[in-house]
Amino acid sequence: MYEKPDNLTNLEYYKKSIIDGRFDLDNYGLKGEALADYASAVDNPEQLYLNGENSFVYSYPNRIFNQKSTPTSNNIINQFDVMLERLKNNNGTNRSVATTYNPFLDFNQVDIPCLQWLQSTIRKNELTLHCMFRSNDIYGAWYGNMLFLTYYAIKLVDELNKQQNNNVLFKGIDYHATSAHIYDINIQDAWKLYKELSL
Repeated sequence: MYEKPDNLTNLEYYKKSIIDGRFDLDNYGLKGEALADYASAVDNPEQLYLNGENSFVYSYPNRIFNQKSTPTSNNIINQFDVMLERLKNNNGTNRSVATTYNPFLDFNQVDIPCLQWLQSTIRKNELTLHCMFRSNDIYGAWYGNMLFLTYYAIKLVDELNKQQNNNVLFKGIDYHATSAHIYDINIQDAWKLYKELSL
C-alpha cells in the first residue's frame, strides 16, 4: 500500500523511501530497489540506456543529460544544467526547458520518446515541473515516470539551493498527456491498482 513519505523535498530521504518499499504498489511491476533505480537514473543517465538484446531505443535521462545534436556528433548537451543555469540567472524565467525529441535522431524511428518536453518554473519560491507526454501508458509506465520526474525536480531544487543558498521548495508536477491510455492486457491489473489507490 502506498504510504506518503514525511518529507518529499529531501533527495536522499526520497530515494531511501523508494528503496524501502514505501512507494510499492501490489499490482505494479517495479518495486523497491528496481523502482529506485528507475527514478534515480537522473544520477547516472547511462544506466537505463543499454546496448544489446534488451536495449532501450531511448531513455529520458539519456536524452536530457546526454542529448546529441546530431547522430554523428560528439557535441553533447546536458539540458539539466541548462535548466539549472537559467533558473540561477532568473528564477522567474519561463525559459528553463528541456526536450527529449530530437528530429535528427527520431525522424525515421518507430519508437520516439513519450515524454517530449519539460519546463521548470518558480513562483512564490516554489518550483513546479511541467511535463508534456505525446502518449502515456498510465498503467505500465505512468507511476515509474512520475517517480522519476519527482526525483528530477527535487534534484533541480536541491542543486539550485546548494549553489545559491536559496530556500526554493518543490511544489509538484504539472502533468499533461495528449494520449493517455491503458493497454487491454493491463485492464484487470489497472482496475485492482485503482481500487488500491482509492482506499
